[in-house]
Amino acid sequence: MLLVAAISAAIALLAGLIRWPDRVVAPLGVIGAGLAGPLAGLVFSDIAVLPAVIVGVVVGAVLVSFRRLVILRGESLSFAAALGMGLGPVAAVGSLAYFIDKLLIY
Repeated sequence: MLLVAAISAAIALLAGLIRWPDRVVAPLGVIGAGLAGPLAGLVFSDIAVLPAVIVGVVVGAVLVSFRRLVILRGESLSFAAALGMGLGPVAAVGSLAYFIDKLLIY
């Protein structure tokens, strides 16, 4: 499940690097992560398709929403703020992946 979440997160982050408006990038990131999750689950592990889709969509939505928070800021960030903005998605995705893994897999 961790590999599925990591590949979904990578696709959502790559979509977030595109310098387009959020009305285009947000659905692209969520849909791309939702499609990459089951593909990673089928190729690299024995996870069913539906839990992999759910994990992909949730991870994509979290990362795209944090991208929106960074863009809304506008000003330069101090070191503590940049550290918090960098660790926020990691903590959120980690806790979501853990609880989804416990609820859907076991």
